[in-house]
Amino acid sequence: MCCSSVPFGEGVWNSLGFDAPLLLRGRNAMPLMFNTILRKAGLRLEDVRLIRHKDKRAAKGLSPYELWSKKLTRPQFELYQSVQSFKKRRILNAPYWAVFLGRRNGETLFVGLYEVEYRGLLPQDTPNPTQPGLIDKKGRRDLYRLTLHRKLRGRIAKLSIEWGPGYRVWAQYASGNHKRVTKSRQESKKSHRRPRSDESPLR
Repeated sequence: MCCSSVPFGEGVWNSLGFDAPLLLRGRNAMPLMFNTILRKAGLRLEDVRLIRHKDKRAAKGLSPYELWSKKLTRPQFELYQSVQSFKKRRILNAPYWAVFLGRRNGETLFVGLYEVEYRGLLPQDTPNPTQPGLIDKKGRRDLYRLTLHRKLRGRIAKLSIEWGPGYRVWAQYASGNHKRVTKSRQESKKSHRRPRSDESPLR
């Protein structure tokens, strides 16, 4: 007679580097929400904006994810997200951005918590990193200084969320928007796994 499988305890899952609440521990298990992670990191939801970058206009090989995933082009990604429409200033001008990237497989991958400083209008014509030949004109866009924060660094590229049906709404308030975590792997001191070719060579 075949034995029924018994779920591991939380300690076992955690020792493997996974967040136990995300795994099958019964139908009534509460899902892990990204806002819970923000609160546990000591962040006020009112101070955080959720940002999801995915640009269908990007040239081949120059999508936000592709720019971010390669160390050589990471500065181009940082430039891409630091130049924004002034029409979005009201929502974007906040202490923190929790930044995600949309991937071709539909995943919404967390790539960092950024401290945000509004710098004013773009001071000079700036080439758009995702669309060769396109110039963001001086004075017609907003410029932000974005600094990767130490909080949640261990979650970078290890956490994904369900963004929900509003994919076109790429900037949202964390407060009132509860995103379910679909994948989460805890930070570990040692990793013996080689990254796949489509993963970022982080730090």
